[in-house]
Amino acid sequence: MASSRSTRPPPPLLEPVLAAATFHRDRGELAEALDAYKKALMVAPSDVDPTTLASIYASIGVIKKAEGKRVEAELNYQKALRKAPLHRRALEGLVELAKEDGDVPRMASLRRKLASGIAEPAERADELSRLATLLADELGDARSAAAALEEARELRPGDAVLLTRLRELYAACDDGEGLARVYGAMCLEEDRKPVRSMLRFEHAKVVEEKLGDASRAVLLLEGALDEDPTNDAALERLVALRTTRREWLPLERLYARLIDSAAEAQLPLRAAELCRRLGRLRKETLGDLAGAIEAYSGAVRCDGGDVQTRAELADAFLEDGDRLAALFELERAAALGPRRVETFARLFDIHKADGRTDRAYLAAMALEELGATEVDHELMATQYRPEGLLRPASSLDDAAWDQLLRAPGWDPVVGEILRVVRPAAVAAAVKTQSAGALDAARRIDPESTVTVARAFRWAASLLGVPEPVLYAADDVPRGLAAVPLLEATTLVGPRVSSGRTMQEVVFLAARHLTYYRPEHELVLYYPTLPAITGLFLAAVRVILKDLPVPKGALEAVTLQQKNIEANLDEEARADLKDAVHRFETAGGRVDLTSLLFSIERSACRAGLVLAGDLAVAGRVLKAERGEGDSDPAGCLDDLLAFSASQELAVMREWLGVAAKPSLRPPPMP
Repeated sequence: MASSRSTRPPPPLLEPVLAAATFHRDRGELAEALDAYKKALMVAPSDVDPTTLASIYASIGVIKKAEGKRVEAELNYQKALRKAPLHRRALEGLVELAKEDGDVPRMASLRRKLASGIAEPAERADELSRLATLLADELGDARSAAAALEEARELRPGDAVLLTRLRELYAACDDGEGLARVYGAMCLEEDRKPVRSMLRFEHAKVVEEKLGDASRAVLLLEGALDEDPTNDAALERLVALRTTRREWLPLERLYARLIDSAAEAQLPLRAAELCRRLGRLRKETLGDLAGAIEAYSGAVRCDGGDVQTRAELADAFLEDGDRLAALFELERAAALGPRRVETFARLFDIHKADGRTDRAYLAAMALEELGATEVDHELMATQYRPEGLLRPASSLDDAAWDQLLRAPGWDPVVGEILRVVRPAAVAAAVKTQSAGALDAARRIDPESTVTVARAFRWAASLLGVPEPVLYAADDVPRGLAAVPLLEATTLVGPRVSSGRTMQEVVFLAARHLTYYRPEHELVLYYPTLPAITGLFLAAVRVILKDLPVPKGALEAVTLQQKNIEANLDEEARADLKDAVHRFETAGGRVDLTSLLFSIERSACRAGLVLAGDLAVAGRVLKAERGEGDSDPAGCLDDLLAFSASQELAVMREWLGVAAKPSLRPPPMP
């Protein structure tokens, strides 16, 4: 390859002349430099190196260009090329002239020639890149531009910029083979696994869509998931390909492998989703019920809150003949998604088919509340809906409350602390809270046959709580309100005493009476979260004197602590010490918000048990929306879930109020 530089020094007479020319050129003395270059041509011997002459002509061309004599400049550049066809400065000068003329094809031709004359690999690659840009951007010839960049890549094989540009060019000219080749090279050069995984995915798309090679695409997608098991794009495409090709066993192995990867990476939600997919594949396509149950069970272990998966697991259990396991999953699904109609419809069908009339009735009640009944549901609801008071055979004891009636969120250790300090805290509250004078004339006779008196008397006996003294009042915002007195006392407003059915009054009475249980009663005297929090801290500080308290609450908590200590006897102090010790042993954490929600929802559960009709509870709760700090919507959701539970069914059997298949129980006169 000819060089653009002289391979031997200029002759002795020529050397000082060229030195003078260079001196003047560097000083900007173009006329003097031009004279020197012309003199150099005259003194140059006949056997001088052609590249030396080419360099002189190119220098003259540069000066002519600077003087604005473009024609003479081009003539001298051409003379230089006749002496040395690949002379770099001459070619660069001609490129500039062509650019000024807007002659893009000539520029491309000259740059191609210029690149072929550069010996140094990096410089040649740069020139080829410039040629590619010219071809692509100015001439719109992506294919020729890609060819130029391929030459450049041979000189710089690991250049990421070249590969990226090549990818764009091959995409522009729809060259699938070229794209596939570039993606393969990019994968080899990329060290980051997630990025390499996406490159393999793009490679697979090209191979599948442009080259029509699905088998090769599958291998590339498998490789992408090996690099990054969380590459969802690769997963979806691979699943689609395996499904189209009916490659079920490889797809099953893929899911199993990815589940293991997700578990190792501690990604439970991803593992759950993959388990769900594996379960559906095994159940619906492979007919492997045992394998499907295993996969679905893995999904609910990883994501216990997914309702749909539990429903699918229940279906698999049913198909496998394990009806008890199916019922368990459906009950959990109802607890997690209490407004999912399909759950209650399936529960109704199972219970009815298995002869569990009461549980079928409860499911029908839930469907009615959700507005999704069919004829069978309506018939069941109508046949067994109670009228008037139920006729229980027993009442609720502490075990029934703790094992069957309590809503989620209850903390028995915290509840025990509140129960122990209740007498002292109530006494302190009564001293500080003004109840106002009660009108003895408005006291409701406990033996009266009026609806409110009957409902409270009956409900209190069944719930195992003291019957409060009732007073009629004109302004009671939610219809019932506890009065801060040592004796349990309740105000009854017109919202409860008139315009209500017996069952509605029973629901309201039972809900209210729940707060008179020893572990709940303090909520009546300390009804807000800040108030009950301060009381709890004060109770614990009776035993743990150094328990930290927020600065803003310290004074109030200290005062409550003194009031509690002043009203505790020795037995209560010992019980409190034991309860606080258990609280410490359990980790010393308390969630009073959840505790208050649990009490509120447990109260509604008690109302439902005694009313016997979810529609009654629904009417009352819907009418209370937007009132105060209560959560009627959350309570209704909890009652829907409770309706599906085994706990409610057991309680109704224990009380003797469960619906029987023989005949409808008569109403109480």
